[in-house]
Amino acid sequence: LSLSLSLFLSLLTLSGVDDLQAQGRSTAMIDAPHWTVTGRVTRRREHGKKLLFFDVTVDRELSLPLLASSAESSPKRDRSGDARCCSTATVRNTMPTFEGREVPTFQVVHSMRCYPEGAMDLKRFKCLTKLVMPKAVVRVKGKFGRTKTQELSLFADDLQIVRVQPDPSAVVKMLCNTWCASDDDDDGGGGAG
Repeated sequence: LSLSLSLFLSLLTLSGVDDLQAQGRSTAMIDAPHWTVTGRVTRRREHGKKLLFFDVTVDRELSLPLLASSAESSPKRDRSGDARCCSTATVRNTMPTFEGREVPTFQVVHSMRCYPEGAMDLKRFKCLTKLVMPKAVVRVKGKFGRTKTQELSLFADDLQIVRVQPDPSAVVKMLCNTWCASDDDDDGGGGAG
């Protein structure tokens, strides 16, 4: 599942440095380069209704299992020679740097304020942010800066959810429903007998 959310960095509409500081963003972000990285979400925190913070860990290479493969491709073999059920795609990252050092783990700031006026409503924003759970894989484009508390953060202006990690409670519910349905099938239609 690939879901693209176009987030536009509000720097384009800011009137000056005072606005940056009022939003808690470092003025160094003006000259900071854009980074695009793919990584795994390790932690998420909501702050109010319109702001999501989540931590991302970036590896130089990230292997993702493919849910479907082309009919022409043959299954890959592991060391024992057994065929594996699915193939993988490898994402190669350039490790982001900030102030001269590599940053493999960092916080991402995803804000509803980054969307153009009228492009996103609160209900849709909340639904989309619920997909950003630990173990999900995301691709983020943005600029590094510091928050009000001076925490290094990537302020997202584009976010793609590459792989969603299912909510454990949803998985349990699905398994319970499947189990109950299979019991009904074993009883021959569910009548008392």
